Amino acid sequence: MVAATIAGGASVVQLRDKTASAAELATTARSPFGHHPSHDTPAAAARAAMPWPCLLGVSAKTAAEAATAAAAGADYVGVGAVSGTATKADAGEPLDVDGLEGAAATAAAAGTPVVAIGGIGVANVEAVGSVKGVAGVAVVSAVVAAADPRAAVRSLRAGFQRGRHVAARKG
Repeated sequence: MVAATIAGGASVVQLRDKTASAAELATTARSPFGHHPSHDTPAAAARAAMPWPCLLGVSAKTAAEAATAAAAGADYVGVGAVSGTATKADAGEPLDVDGLEGAAATAAAAGTPVVAIGGIGVANVEAVGSVKGVAGVAVVSAVVAAADPRAAVRSLRAGFQRGRHVAARKG
């Protein structure tokens, strides 16, 4: 699965383990990245616990949480769930593109990129990519459930890039 997603053009593959901290996962995977849920310890404490300097992402569901994550020094903010998702039962009410726009604008104003997550697939990735401040998407089901994960990643990347072109024309 990992090899197919990378071959399809995935730029990052996230290792997830709900029983381990971001620091533990970064150490285990020897990763330059760590992602931190917003409801855990503050982002500054998570960064201090990392075994080496790395990029730290923080989850957010609202513009206020995105602002807090950006102010706390997050390197990126994971915002979602954008749409309904089966991979996280407690994701809450989906933001939709309108809610994503508010959180992305808040984080972008602080110079912090947004990675949209939750319920993103081929049907909505272009709309998500067209949101100013969204630098990327995190996708699980659309790739893992695909008969051809490599082709799924390629389709998602192409849709996201079409959205980025729309965003660039918006100014």
